[in-house]
Amino acid sequence: MLASPNDVGDSNGGDAGVNSTSDGDKSAASDDEEEDAPLTFDNDPEIDAEAGVPEGKATIVSQIDDGEEQVKAGEEQSFDNAPEPTPSPEPTASAEPTASAEPTAAPDPENTPAPDSDGEGTSEGDASESVKNAIQKAVDAALQSITENTTSITIQVEAGEYDGDITISRENAKAQSNLGNFILNIVTSGARKRDADGEPVEGNGADDFDATGDTSAKVKGNIVIDGIDVLLAGIYLSLEKRVSVKGADLTVIGTAGDDGVNVEVGEGGSASITTGEGGDTVKVTAGDGAGRVDIRTGGGSDRVTLKRKGEAKKNDTRTARADVDTGEGSDRIDLDIGVGDVFSKIDIDGGDDYQLNLTGALHRDTAASDRITGSRTNLVAVNAGG
Repeated sequence: MLASPNDVGDSNGGDAGVNSTSDGDKSAASDDEEEDAPLTFDNDPEIDAEAGVPEGKATIVSQIDDGEEQVKAGEEQSFDNAPEPTPSPEPTASAEPTASAEPTAAPDPENTPAPDSDGEGTSEGDASESVKNAIQKAVDAALQSITENTTSITIQVEAGEYDGDITISRENAKAQSNLGNFILNIVTSGARKRDADGEPVEGNGADDFDATGDTSAKVKGNIVIDGIDVLLAGIYLSLEKRVSVKGADLTVIGTAGDDGVNVEVGEGGSASITTGEGGDTVKVTAGDGAGRVDIRTGGGSDRVTLKRKGEAKKNDTRTARADVDTGEGSDRIDLDIGVGDVFSKIDIDGGDDYQLNLTGALHRDTAASDRITGSRTNLVAVNAGG
């Protein structure tokens, strides 16, 4: 048991340090601590007319119903990033002219709009364009193909850039009664594990993928997950955007590059995040009712931030846990003590060389010696509020 963050012991015998400053019961935030930017959505990304539609392709390669594969070879559904034509509303029929109606004036050639640059003008009833990236199109199709017996659907994503946001919601599933036993896999071929002969394995579970793929499949928008378990493997995410999950389990398996993973875990949600050998940055924000969080970064100099969403409050009934393992390398872990009302225990393994920074407010009415207990690798915090 320790009286203050500075008393945390080095149970691994390494060179790790713990930084915090105390002002009564409050630890000061690090100088470069940044507030979370508000989550903004981009459901209508702009397409550069000169650059054209970004490369990208997503294919539904598997659907398992009652243990049987439903997608036959050569019958896979594929989608690209091209805008989908959406019919404009039908023009309203005009009323029959009355006898006293004035005759319609002839069009004025000088004021008639010129045709488009391709030589074809537009007229009422022509199609407008609705922008969804290839992954969102594949997700929509997958959710509409779910039956009461579907246990998994796998979407394979090719190299490319995927602009705009992606929504994966149980409300969009055709059949919902079996979603507790269903998982949607969004993966790249490069993230598949290899067998002894160097050939990719054929399964579609989390154990069939690892963080060794390249960074060529780039998702540049937010991903919103609600009520459907999701596996993301080999997808290169944007740190400036966010993957939010509630009412579901999220598994993220990154790449061999410098991954940037920003996850928000809401009520009933959980997250398991594994990154590769690059210099990775992982940010997890946990809200009320969040479930277990596991973070594992590979070699390289990694930075992990675990913080509380919203106002901290004392919670004696919390049961979820958080595990952080940054592997080898010179790593930094920023821990907001406010997560103490979300997680009953936080296990940390930073190898032999990592820096642990504690920020946030501790509970005023708890004895100083009981506010943070445990060791450098196993913390229990009684946070502010209550």
